[in-house]
Amino acid sequence: MGKIAEFIEKRYSLADLDKDMDAMVWGRAAATGVAVSETTALKSVPYFHGVRLISETVGQVPLIYYKRVMRGREPGRRGKERAVEENLYWLLHEEPNPEMDAVAFKSALTGHAVVWGNAYAEIDWDMKTGELRALWPLNVSRMEVLRERDTGELLYRYTVPNTDRRGLKFRSSAGTRYTLPAWRVWHLAAFGFNGITGYNNVDQSREALGLTMALEEHDARFFGNGARPGVVLTHPGTLTKEAKKANIEHWQEEYGGLSNAHRVAILDEGITIKEIGIAPQLAQKLESRTFQIQEVARMLNVTPHKLMELSHATYSNIEHQDLEFLKYTMGIWFRRWEQSLNRKLILPGERRSYFYEFLEESLLRADSAARAAFYKELFYLGAVSPNDIREKENYNPIEDPGGDRYYIQANMTPMDMVDTVIMGQAREAMKPKELREMNPEDWQESYEEGTPHWAEELTPSLFAQEFVDTLKENSITGHLLEIGCGNGRDSIFFARSGYTVSAIDVAQGAIDLARENAKKAEVSIDFQKANAEDIPYVDGYFDALFSLSVLHSSDLNKSIPETVRVIRNNGMALIYIYGNTQYADGRLETVISLDDYTTLLKESGYEIIDFYAEHEEEFDEYGEKHLVFVALLRKK
Repeated sequence: MGKIAEFIEKRYSLADLDKDMDAMVWGRAAATGVAVSETTALKSVPYFHGVRLISETVGQVPLIYYKRVMRGREPGRRGKERAVEENLYWLLHEEPNPEMDAVAFKSALTGHAVVWGNAYAEIDWDMKTGELRALWPLNVSRMEVLRERDTGELLYRYTVPNTDRRGLKFRSSAGTRYTLPAWRVWHLAAFGFNGITGYNNVDQSREALGLTMALEEHDARFFGNGARPGVVLTHPGTLTKEAKKANIEHWQEEYGGLSNAHRVAILDEGITIKEIGIAPQLAQKLESRTFQIQEVARMLNVTPHKLMELSHATYSNIEHQDLEFLKYTMGIWFRRWEQSLNRKLILPGERRSYFYEFLEESLLRADSAARAAFYKELFYLGAVSPNDIREKENYNPIEDPGGDRYYIQANMTPMDMVDTVIMGQAREAMKPKELREMNPEDWQESYEEGTPHWAEELTPSLFAQEFVDTLKENSITGHLLEIGCGNGRDSIFFARSGYTVSAIDVAQGAIDLARENAKKAEVSIDFQKANAEDIPYVDGYFDALFSLSVLHSSDLNKSIPETVRVIRNNGMALIYIYGNTQYADGRLETVISLDDYTTLLKESGYEIIDFYAEHEEEFDEYGEKHLVFVALLRKK
């Protein structure tokens, strides 16, 4: 446990921390004369309910620690799985420290951030292993954020109250101050202009809160004092003090209280009764209280119906208001938690592989019929597998391999067989025997002639689609080169995505076919017959480069440096090659090893942004299976 955490545990326990916060009773007075502080503001029911609502919503949503995983061949097609073997998973899923569970920790720290604008916890690192052992909440009112004068680094100055030997706090002393580096403090900040600390909600809304509290206090005193009697008894004569008292006592005894309500009253001596209703100004005051609830909703960015103010809620709009609350109120709090945790708890070298994410779907569960219809639509689209649905419903997975397969509605075809089924039918209609019996020389001849059997599908590859998304995320536009354009399907996609495209291929038949397809697609592309070992463009001409399953047929020691040469500095490339090919007859044709290939990429001038290797498990219909290398690169 760290130094500050030791003081929290030994001198200044979590219970003392809460008491000390509650001790901040006296705040600055609002214009109404009501003293408003972070603690007294919570005595206002609407404000307390709103703070608790946001805090407990964050507290109840599971916070999951994920590991990114690669699925399939496509670069950038990332999945994720729960990293249950990692310490950081259990830390914020179950127990951040030995004295708090995850729900209490997340609720408390969110409450600090909602009210004070900031929340802090000491990060208790194991200095020997580098592992995170615990997170200990710190009293937000005793924290000061500073910037180191020489280096500009953030520092956190924390004050621990002094105690005597009996553990009693010295009220005359400010306490002992400790200065912590930024890596020792987890900081959750609400909205603020400096990007470091958040605005104090009470300071920003003091007058509105003061008015709300004043109205609540006024009404409480009004009804407590009973300043306005419900009825008035009048007598035609003049009564003595004793007679008045006797009449009041008699009335209260006979007709006062719920048990005597609606009894028949008999009045003698000419006494008459007059009932007093609510004055118009009181009705207006009740409207003012309703308005103040709406004002509190505004200051917390909460839809009014979540504060039980239902004057504008209807059956038709209540669901949309709930969605607004999840989208515009809770969404930002979830993102603040996730990004601050990813930045402060995950080591820089692991942030591309691991991340925190709230399971927001737990807040969106509809009734069973609506969920079933929702899952059904996704299942028919091939968006979810049976086990994906079972996981969301908290069922155990189907152990059969079919549980993790994806289907489309047409005859419930498995997603991983759609291409095989459809293309297989097309091939059977063409030349099925020739297609399967061609030797490498036949393939090369067919390729150079531009035979359309390999070129009918014009849907862009997922590689190309993901590459465009990556380029746009990195603000890379301009000129793009495709090496090995084939029938031009990906080149056409790049052109339609806004890039100025050039494409080369060693086969004149492929170039001719690609030009024909580009003309039909009404896009302009510069096609040239050329070899990747001698690319006919000047240095730094292109902003991006794309090559899919081509360069392994070239001399990589020549073609890889050529790709680097024609890209500008900081330009990006996606290159897919086969490291080796294993044939059904037992032959193994090795192009390059993994270590040699990554070394070649780096020595040629590339920075490897993302990389994966995949062994194909089964022989394809041509009796081949490959070792696939896919690299997302940036020119240094």
